[in-house]
Amino acid sequence: MRLSIIIPLYNVGDAIVRCLNSITPFESMEIIVVNDGSTDESPALVRTYIESHPYVKMIDKDNGGVSSARNMGIDNALGERLMFVDADDLLVQGALERLLALAEVEDADVLKFKIHKMPTGKEEYRHDVYDIVHYTIDGLDKPLEGFYDIDYHVVDGIFRRQTILNNHIHFRKNLYLHEDDVFMGEFLTVSRKAIVTNTPLYIYIYDSEHSHTHHPTSQRARLIVDSALLAVQYRMAATSKLNNLAVNETEKAKMMRFVYLCGRHMLSAHYSFSDYKSMLNAFRPYGCYPVTRQWLEGCASVNSKALLKNFLCNHPAIGWATYKLTSILK
Repeated sequence: MRLSIIIPLYNVGDAIVRCLNSITPFESMEIIVVNDGSTDESPALVRTYIESHPYVKMIDKDNGGVSSARNMGIDNALGERLMFVDADDLLVQGALERLLALAEVEDADVLKFKIHKMPTGKEEYRHDVYDIVHYTIDGLDKPLEGFYDIDYHVVDGIFRRQTILNNHIHFRKNLYLHEDDVFMGEFLTVSRKAIVTNTPLYIYIYDSEHSHTHHPTSQRARLIVDSALLAVQYRMAATSKLNNLAVNETEKAKMMRFVYLCGRHMLSAHYSFSDYKSMLNAFRPYGCYPVTRQWLEGCASVNSKALLKNFLCNHPAIGWATYKLTSILK
């Protein structure tokens, strides 16, 4: 089996059928839908779909979250390489097998591709595949050091399954968010070869009603902060194996984005200034705060808005007051 595509499923309605239809099948591949205790009609829709698509199978389990669903998919996969797809997203048609072949020819641990972002209600499969341009990162610790804003996701990659199994890499079930970050940190730490391409393959449907961070609440904001702190600890533990200061400094710069994301959710949930400042300071021992210009330089989309957010994050009183003022003026 060349490829296994793992899709966690939890109450996404008929979006799962749209997702499955967007995946162009080829010989020696399988799609594993892991039903994570869905209570809507989506599992029944998948069972109907399987009747005419034998390369799709479904595994039922009690609800345990996306990490446990992905882990079960890994445990049951037969493919030499794995992909992770979310049930309410899509794939660009026409590129999947070509990218898989590139990963195989280059004998890469992971191949990374581009993500399209589309708003809910404007979903389309797209057919804008063009000549594949890629570069190679070769040598232990080089894949980790060479990644910037694209290494945080798992849905934008094709992974060698044996690298995952040999190094006992799994998704952390105790994380509310950032499980991708930890998985990628651990995976890239033991990877010897990575391929980065310009090819769009994944379509992320944003502002989805299914997103568990769509509506900020006090409890959700706290879970996001706790998960971010755990993710930092997990990633630092993984990269410390390399004993490479440059790589660890690069990792710290990448993880600085956690600080802003946590701050945004805490402010949206109307936390007090003292709680907001305390949250920011919790990241100090790990070198992730204050946010530095290095973090911005490592991002592909640095602009005036990003610089402003960086400034406000590093000056908690100004940032908190600015948010309160803009909330009142809305």
